[in-house]
This record gives sequence, C-alpha cells and structure tokens, in this order.
Amino acid sequence: MDNSKIYVLWGVRVNDPDWMEEIITEGSKENEVENAKTWALSNGFNRLRMAIYEMGDKPDFISAINI
Repeated sequence: MDNSKIYVLWGVRVNDPDWMEEIITEGSKENEVENAKTWALSNGFNRLRMAIYEMGDKPDFISAINI
C-alpha cells in the first residue's frame, strides 16, 4: 500500500446517462474502494470505474487537445 496514491471510485446510477457520473468514494487505501464497490452495486449504481491518482501528478492538457 502506497500512501502517495488516491483511489477514486466513480459510478452512474441505473437508467441515468453516462454524463451523470458521481464520485462514490475516495481514499488512500484500495480496499476501502473495494468495499464501496459492493455498496454502490447494491444501492442502484452501475458502470463503475476506479481512477488512481499519484500525488504530485500534473494533468496533461496538451495530449487531451491534440487528437
């Protein structure tokens, strides 16, 4: 477990469009996100995704606009 990482779980409620994605939880431990996945699936969310961010990472906007 590396404390320099942040785990973020995103989800969309059943029957909602993809753009209505919500943050379910965020934390520094991957197992917290795994527990939140179980909660989300039993409380009307689907289309889950987990993002892992490294502390100190900078966004790369140039590659986002250079398609």
